[in-house]
Amino acid sequence: MAQSFRYADVYDTTNSVWKTVGYLTLGPAGKSVTAIDVSHPSFGDADYNASKLVELLWRKSDTDLPGLNYTWSVPAVAANQLSPRSS
Repeated sequence: MAQSFRYADVYDTTNSVWKTVGYLTLGPAGKSVTAIDVSHPSFGDADYNASKLVELLWRKSDTDLPGLNYTWSVPAVAANQLSPRSS
């Protein structure tokens, strides 16, 4: 990993929970972006699980995201609503 770690709190609509998600890039070493769940890494957290400190959520490469080039930039996180809200 050659770039800075960026994280954000993200609402998981599938499980109706908030998660702290970290985003990593490879910088000049590659063309990919990775997301990991770092919601409960500490012993004092309510849902702490020593065998599962972080969880890989997804990894996307230039094959998955056409046009993705070497990921020199620190990842940016933006708000987005992917599914309509129910009324």
